[in-house]
Amino acid sequence: TGFLIASDWHAEETVKASTVLGLNEFNLEISEQRIKNFFSNAVYMIKKKPVDNLVVGLLGDMIGGYIHDELAQTNGLSPMQGVAFVISGLKAIHDELPELQKIVVVGICGNHSRTTKRLQFNNGFALNHEYFLYKDIEQTLTLMGLTKFEYVIPEGDLAYLDIYGKKILFAHGFQFRSSGGVGGLYPAML
Repeated sequence: TGFLIASDWHAEETVKASTVLGLNEFNLEISEQRIKNFFSNAVYMIKKKPVDNLVVGLLGDMIGGYIHDELAQTNGLSPMQGVAFVISGLKAIHDELPELQKIVVVGICGNHSRTTKRLQFNNGFALNHEYFLYKDIEQTLTLMGLTKFEYVIPEGDLAYLDIYGKKILFAHGFQFRSSGGVGGLYPAML
């Protein structure tokens, strides 16, 4: 079983080089190229080291949304356009890797794609663009007849998968406070 993890793409956001001393830049063209590279590199790596099963963890903030007023003014796309923008690559994995027996897509909502100012826990999924992104992926690939896919799209902010008798936790990470340090998230998770 291979794991393909995607998180924090903020695909529709814009960073102008002029605002960061020319040290960085991000826009829709760069985002699109990174998404294409992500999936083509995944196919390349799996062809080099074949697996029977693949878990694709989409761990949130695939889009940035309008969590901050500034993003509503500077993003290259609206949140709903951003949702449509990031749906790519999964069909290519299916088509280019016929040896895969099963592809499990885990869709966890991030904190930036919500439609509310503050995180909401009881109904946060219902107010998050990414939840509907993941449900759209599920519906679209099902309508296309791609039967190797299974979906884990929780209404909460965590998901567990049992992989060979081990529980694997999927989370965006906003729930954990680590205060930095050498151990990163690990001490906080313990």
